[in-house]
Amino acid sequence: MDKENINIDFETLVGKYLSGSAVPEEEKLLESFVKSDEQKKLIFIEIKKSWSLARSSKYRFDTEAAWQQVKMKTISKDEKTKPLFSAISYGKKMLAVAATILLLILGAYFIYDFIQYSEKTLISDLKPIKQVLSDGTKVSLNANSTLKYPANFKGKERRVILDGEAFFEVKPVDDMTFIVEAHEVEIHVLGTSFYVSARKHKDVIEVTVFSGKVLMITPDGHEFEINAGEQKTFNKVEQIVFAEETIDPNTLSWKTKLIIFENTSLGYVFEVISNTYHIDIAIKQDELKNCKLTATFDDRPLEDILEIIMKTFDLRYLRSGDKIWVSGEECK
Repeated sequence: MDKENINIDFETLVGKYLSGSAVPEEEKLLESFVKSDEQKKLIFIEIKKSWSLARSSKYRFDTEAAWQQVKMKTISKDEKTKPLFSAISYGKKMLAVAATILLLILGAYFIYDFIQYSEKTLISDLKPIKQVLSDGTKVSLNANSTLKYPANFKGKERRVILDGEAFFEVKPVDDMTFIVEAHEVEIHVLGTSFYVSARKHKDVIEVTVFSGKVLMITPDGHEFEINAGEQKTFNKVEQIVFAEETIDPNTLSWKTKLIIFENTSLGYVFEVISNTYHIDIAIKQDELKNCKLTATFDDRPLEDILEIIMKTFDLRYLRSGDKIWVSGEECK
């Protein structure tokens, strides 16, 4: 963070710290500000007090009572008889106190609003995770995926940002469209369940609808309706949308652990297994990729699945960390 933005970013850092959304680097930066600058330390303390007051459901700020309390502490009997210039000085003090009180109130509501609508980030590293958003929408996030969303939705839309794979079960909310930003496309929906695959390193973005319908909107503004049981794919390189003739039964295998192969090439078999169990599987001999497998695995351990495939084709595998190497002579 450059020095020119320090004064602007300090209040933002305080807000993120108090709302619990600051990352470790931001916490360290805030700590360095507070330790090295006495003025910022005082500002931090006052905002923290205001934040605590704003969070309290019992808190009601009585400006008249506060004003009277301040006057009682400030005005002595002797001061009442002082010349006019003393009254002027006292008036300036009161203006300063009033300004401070106003700043505390505004600060409290600023922090409260920041907490209510601040952006959150859901990150799944090695395995899928689930999250229920503030509107009741359920999200299943596949491994190595990220979802950004507000703590609470407001306005006419519920907008989230996806990088990776996710399955959404959107709860209908009147006049609040649910929108998924998936790199170059947007998916608009009022209430349905659908899957989105939008990884940064892939050339395509896939949208599969399981119930209801959605609109896929491309960068040029074209809208493509996708109904239940349909899948459309946007090619980021060619900037075109095409419909899939059939939906892959293993689209949600990473979520359900149900894998179905029907005369499927071994190359794609291991691609599905890799995505389902979050491990890298590579075939040493290219000719083995064309072997065909018909099988169904319902929530079976990875080791069981590999053993069945190895015995079926007389293959062998070697596991090293998160990498599996498959080898053999030919399909048998």
